[in-house]
Amino acid sequence: MLCGMGTREENILSKSKDAIWGKEERRRVLITGGAGYVGSAVNRVLVDDGYPVAILDKEFGADAGDEKTMKRALEDVDVIIPLASMVGAQVCNANPEEARRVNVGTIEMLLKLRKKHQLIVFPTSGSTGSEYGRTKSEAETLVMKSVNAISVCLATVFGVSPRMRLNSFVNYFVYEAVTKGELIVYDKHLRRNYVHVMDVALAVKHCVEHSGTMLGKSYNCCLQGVHHSKEEIAKMIKEKVPGLKIRYESGRSDMDHQSYYMDNHMFVVTRGLEDGITELIKEFS
Repeated sequence: MLCGMGTREENILSKSKDAIWGKEERRRVLITGGAGYVGSAVNRVLVDDGYPVAILDKEFGADAGDEKTMKRALEDVDVIIPLASMVGAQVCNANPEEARRVNVGTIEMLLKLRKKHQLIVFPTSGSTGSEYGRTKSEAETLVMKSVNAISVCLATVFGVSPRMRLNSFVNYFVYEAVTKGELIVYDKHLRRNYVHVMDVALAVKHCVEHSGTMLGKSYNCCLQGVHHSKEEIAKMIKEKVPGLKIRYESGRSDMDHQSYYMDNHMFVVTRGLEDGITELIKEFS
């Protein structure tokens, strides 16, 4: 897996103002999967800052896995942010061949069709404990073997996005707590890092604007030093949801049965778990 290979020296260099594109030179951006949980957040951040953005998403009748559609979408764009994928450990583990076709095959096609001058900023998963993580890691390897590419390795993503998703476990925990008043927790010891979805969007924008000093490397994006277990997350939610019952089960296993730790690489990540849980409670209430 390529996540986290950027060195401290390279991360410092990436802040060089010489690498920043001014507002008058806004690159044209294509987001595949731009109507999804992460994609909609990236779209909002870029559009709010004046970027011309095109979205390729099944939600709008455009399939990123169709070669003719992808070829047309790649015309006249400078930056590609590939987010169209089969997402989540459960669905990918249940359909491994389809997960590989979508998560790896679509990237192979994209790399064949894109022009060398077109920048790819590729967000990927920090976990490889499921078929989802493994296919994203394989796709990342393909992207980073190509030219003009940057990878952003994401911790467990949480928080409110223009298009919500529940298969991120923090979001799911809060949803269950608010709507059912009970949490069933298994593999309570598993520990991970976390990052708010809007901080992910800002990290992607940072890569677009500083690409000149970041090319060819993968950079981690997470809350630095925040490494909570599933049990600790459940207890944080309980403090904010009066009367919440937590039940621990030992006979079941997380579909992504893996703990991991990562350090943040240079991105400004400011939205904490406590605030994120509070906003999720408000969203689901």
